[in-house]
Amino acid sequence: MAAVVSPGLHRVTSFLAPEPAPRVGRSYAIRIAGVAAMAFVLYRFVDAHLGIWAAVSAIVVIQPDNQASLRNAALRVVANLLGVGVGVVTGAILGDQQLLALVTSLLVVVGLCRWLALDAAARSACAAVAIVLLVDPADVSGSSEMRVLGVVTGCAIALTVTIATMLAGSAADSER
Repeated sequence: MAAVVSPGLHRVTSFLAPEPAPRVGRSYAIRIAGVAAMAFVLYRFVDAHLGIWAAVSAIVVIQPDNQASLRNAALRVVANLLGVGVGVVTGAILGDQQLLALVTSLLVVVGLCRWLALDAAARSACAAVAIVLLVDPADVSGSSEMRVLGVVTGCAIALTVTIATMLAGSAADSER
């Protein structure tokens, strides 16, 4: 006897089902671990606390699908820079009003992403806003400027690795 599934339960399970996407593989694992390690190690030479921001930004930029990765990586870098810029300006204007600065920045950055047709990278821009604005007053891990530098450095590392991986893939394809 077949189990009867209610229409409501079917809608919920359909909604929660993952969308079909390419599976992640060794290439992604190596690239994601590599960019995070490079970003973190690079920042260890500057300040041990700041490596986390470069690593987080690099992780956000790297895409599982290597073919679409360069375009997506560039898109995410632009979005991250947009998020950093909005976060810095809003933080400077609103000062100690952290919650208001965060909410305002997120609303502005999502609106700008929509206006600039950066919809696919809006989440990345929002993460950059949070990195720049969210500071624990009891344990500040670097100034806003240093966190901005961490985001930019992580983006640059991820974009460089993406380009190098694509060039290596193109060279391997041409040798076949």
